[in-house]
Amino acid sequence: MNMNTIKTVTLGLGLLVGSSAIAQKSDLVNAILEYQKTPKQAAEKDYTSLVKTLLTAEGYIDGVLDHEQTKKGTKDGAKAHYYYGAIYFDLAKYAEIPKLAADFSAFSNEATLNKAIDALNYAYTNGKGRVTGDVETFVLIKAQQLSADATVSFKDSSYLSSFENFAFAYDLKKRVLGQDDADTKTNAQVAASNALYQLKKEGNSEKTLAFINEAYEIFPGDLALASEGVQVALKSGNEDKAMEYANSALEANKDNALAYGTFGTVFLSEGKEDKAEQFLIKATELEPTNIDYQYNLGALYIGKGQKLQEGLRDLDLGDPRRMKMEKEVEDTYAKAVAPLEVYLSQEPDNLQVVRTLMQVSNFAGDEEKKQMYYKKMQELKNK
Repeated sequence: MNMNTIKTVTLGLGLLVGSSAIAQKSDLVNAILEYQKTPKQAAEKDYTSLVKTLLTAEGYIDGVLDHEQTKKGTKDGAKAHYYYGAIYFDLAKYAEIPKLAADFSAFSNEATLNKAIDALNYAYTNGKGRVTGDVETFVLIKAQQLSADATVSFKDSSYLSSFENFAFAYDLKKRVLGQDDADTKTNAQVAASNALYQLKKEGNSEKTLAFINEAYEIFPGDLALASEGVQVALKSGNEDKAMEYANSALEANKDNALAYGTFGTVFLSEGKEDKAEQFLIKATELEPTNIDYQYNLGALYIGKGQKLQEGLRDLDLGDPRRMKMEKEVEDTYAKAVAPLEVYLSQEPDNLQVVRTLMQVSNFAGDEEKKQMYYKKMQELKNK
């Protein structure tokens, strides 16, 4: 190959590269021009034109984003990502409309929304000036629309739909703009609480757990959702799943007495005393003056003592196991005394707790405390 040939090939490649860059620029412009037609078409419910226009815009923008120069971050990279995100976001949302579902069926999935959100986040993070402002405006308008739809659904008692829209509005702002919108989050949690009430009334634990999983992914570590998950999982016999929720929430709420107390109470209500004991002991260690945790821990030991007593009644008087079990009964009831006394220290005139302490002391073989609480019980009765 002579020098003239080499020069010609090199120049030819230069022209090809330049032509490709121009083509990508043209595709971006065409994608923008097509997309800008869609708001009016949607407002006028001109769905035939909307479908054609949005799919045409999608075809243009795909080519732009696939181009190597855009991936490396050219000056139009952020803008391309913004329009890619906006177009794909609308494709996913329009796919939810029954009249458009068939035309946009390929985009009716979570992957489409994730692509849109990732692109919008890229544009917001890497863009400057107008691009960043455009992304923010786009996201805030979409979030406002979602919240408005959620409010209508809530008023219609369609709590599941309400939650999905509030949660998506919250998630959209957080993932793209990094905003933790407390008001939208609270609205989503209220809607979730109402949706859970409806689902539990239906009695479909599988459907209920699926909803809790979806909500928990958006609000990881949320104690209310986790405790609901624990309860539903335990009722359906899935203790492993219950512990998965509990451990996840405890990881997010380290050394949180409320978290331990909540899970202790839920496990106790479902008859899982060993797990409940661990949680309640930790709760009382973290917050010794909380009488609810102390009372529940005392109630747990009373329940355990009663079960042991029932087993003791089934043993013959000469059974060699009897002495060991009698000691176990006394020790278990003795454990109930301390937490109940903490409760009584804050409610000294609570007759029911005094009576319970008298009975528990008796079963624990503590005659002195039994007499002390008997005397106190009489004093309260005579007040």
